[in-house]
Amino acid sequence: MKRTLSFLFALALLLTLFGCEKGGVTGNADGNIEITNDNSVYMQYSLFDGERTYPVDAQTPLRMKMTFKSVSGTLRVEVGRDGETPDFAGNITKDSESTVNLTTPGTYTIRLRGEKHAGSYNFEWEELTATEPTTEPTTEAATKAATQAPASSTTTAAAEATLAADYAVGNTPDYDDAVGSEYSSVVSFSVDSTVRDFRYLQITPDVDESGNLRISDSQTLYSRDTLTSNKPVYIRLEFQGTLPGRAVSYVDGCGETHIFALTMSGENGEVLLQPIG
Repeated sequence: MKRTLSFLFALALLLTLFGCEKGGVTGNADGNIEITNDNSVYMQYSLFDGERTYPVDAQTPLRMKMTFKSVSGTLRVEVGRDGETPDFAGNITKDSESTVNLTTPGTYTIRLRGEKHAGSYNFEWEELTATEPTTEPTTEAATKAATQAPASSTTTAAAEATLAADYAVGNTPDYDDAVGSEYSSVVSFSVDSTVRDFRYLQITPDVDESGNLRISDSQTLYSRDTLTSNKPVYIRLEFQGTLPGRAVSYVDGCGETHIFALTMSGENGEVLLQPIG
């Protein structure tokens, strides 16, 4: 079946959360992609069994949106100021989405404890405007229903519609890596803060003795000196073979280079990013 336009917002989201990793870590997180910056935290993993903490500097009141994906196990979540009752607390066992207002300026901590949990979490925060409510229920009982409710697809649908409209204006992708193919997809790579040296790569993959993916050779097929929030990169591609043959790389705001192989889920056809160390 021909797919001339296929946007996976989760993929775009992964590339919007650039920055330096921060916070504390104990225990294990297998197969993880963890990216943070000054107003967001994201991690995707096949198994999280341990604890992670992230500081949030709230110089002004903040509104924090939390999105969780849960495949198995339990994720314990707390958000609050040290030594005080958490502003949010709950056990995540299903896909869910919730929002909490952090009204008192100061340093907050996101605390996460995975109990053989597989899935992902995403925290994004912004300044709370004067017209928004400044209080929300914060007890475990009050938040339980919200943390167990199915996640809304409204945000994803709106983002996909925007990406589709942008692509339609451009008519053609920035780089066509599947010329003439009837089984191609156009994937959008977008950011909310500028990164440098974005590259779309043809790679020769290899697997080391520990089963980790490595690159024995690579060739740049498309590049952009800077990738900005107002101009995504659109690439038409086709997935072939068991091992990935394409990857993307970029340099974040901390000067760190990140490389992700592009793979496709055998379950639902979603595009996935696999980190290459």
